[in-house]
Amino acid sequence: KHDRQSIMNALLPLIQDGMSLTAACALVPESPNSNQILDWIATEPALAEQYTLAREAGYRMIADEILSISDENYTLVAKASKGTSIK
Repeated sequence: KHDRQSIMNALLPLIQDGMSLTAACALVPESPNSNQILDWIATEPALAEQYTLAREAGYRMIADEILSISDENYTLVAKASKGTSIK
């Protein structure tokens, strides 16, 4: 039997950084596959709460990255429309 909390402790920081559960499971050697983790989450409220908080943080991280990319593209377009050299 897996030590569920220890595995979750290894997975949660990766998920908080925006990684998919599947990718996180692949990086944590003792982790079962993502389907097993989802089964744990479905049956253990404490793990579900931890996962939910980590996933929400991950979504915010992903959204911030998307906005950052958008801002970079907007800056390039704005410079191009003003005739400013883009480097």
